[in-house]
Amino acid sequence: MRASFQLRYAMQPYLYTEARRTFDTGVAFLRPLYTTSRGSEAYTTKNEYLFGENMLVAPVVHPVSAETGLATEPLWLPAGDWIEWSSGSVSMAPSDSIEATRSTSCLCS
Repeated sequence: MRASFQLRYAMQPYLYTEARRTFDTGVAFLRPLYTTSRGSEAYTTKNEYLFGENMLVAPVVHPVSAETGLATEPLWLPAGDWIEWSSGSVSMAPSDSIEATRSTSCLCS
């Protein structure tokens, strides 16, 4: 529970900035991937969206695997470098494909 509150407060400057950008420009805070990425993957990828300018959200909705005890979700990443918030690992899209787990907090470009 403490980690959730810490993440919430760590994200407050980002949330404020994105809310202000939405107010100033009228561009939605939550956007589908095809608003910034071109290509068929951006149109066909389901359950992923942009949370502001720099965060990609993909809910993990698959059931838990009996072998690993983890639920995973394959992700398509738009072009660019993506950093996983909690671990700091870098994925370079579109060459890297990653599996998100429920412990993956968020990806930032």
